[in-house]
Amino acid sequence: MFNRVATAIILASLALAAIFSFRTPVFEIFILTISLLCTWEWTRLSSTTGQISRVILLLGAMFVLIIALTLASYMLPYVLGIAVIWWAAIG
Repeated sequence: MFNRVATAIILASLALAAIFSFRTPVFEIFILTISLLCTWEWTRLSSTTGQISRVILLLGAMFVLIIALTLASYMLPYVLGIAVIWWAAIG
C-alpha cells in the first residue's frame, strides 16, 4: 500500500512539473510520448495478438495524435473523443 501511495505522489509531482514548466511544443511531445506508452500498454491489456497488430495500432494512434497536435488545439477534444469511441468499440 505504501508503494502505491509513494508512486502516486511521485507521478503527481512529475505531472504537475511538466504542466507548469514545459513550453508548449515540449509539452506536446511529452503528451504524445505518454499517450503512445499508454496505447502500447492498452494493446497488451486488450489481448491484441501479434506484434504487427500492436505496432499498427500504435502507429495509427501516433498518426491521429500528431495530426491533432499540428492542426489546431481546438480539434483535440474531438479527435480524442473519436479515439475513445474507437478503442471502446474494439476493446
